[in-house]
Amino acid sequence: MRPVLAVLICATLGCGVSEVDRQKKAAHQVDKILTARQQRNETSARWASTGPRKIPQDVLRQVKGFDEEILLGTQQVDTKALNQIYPELGSTLERTLHRSIVLHMEAQLEYMDSSKKGSSYSPDSDRKEAEANALDQEWDAWFRGRTHEVAEALRSKW
Repeated sequence: MRPVLAVLICATLGCGVSEVDRQKKAAHQVDKILTARQQRNETSARWASTGPRKIPQDVLRQVKGFDEEILLGTQQVDTKALNQIYPELGSTLERTLHRSIVLHMEAQLEYMDSSKKGSSYSPDSDRKEAEANALDQEWDAWFRGRTHEVAEALRSKW
């Protein structure tokens, strides 16, 4: 068998990785995602009513680091395994939290770019940030209503 074909088959079928192992890995990944999100929210909460240009650079770097950790985690987590752990967990995470962080980071890059140019923020950046916030709130509402059940389901995989 050609090496490339073998790699594709393994990537598709899991090649020796059991369902239990996939779920265990996904449970740990989602725990890291949610921890980074909590840290980001706690770090940025103090500055919620402050204009972006007045937030200290070290705080912005910290928040950006958490955002990057959340983005990477939501890109890499096995959403099918999460759905097996708890119904719709992976699908909802991908549809809301992942999409929210993508839009948020796009808006932040556009805000930084316009700030460097000395121009005002574009309505598109504001729209992306508003959509990101709405998706983030949708994730919160979904997760908050299931926190204990999801936590139990995740713990059962550790």
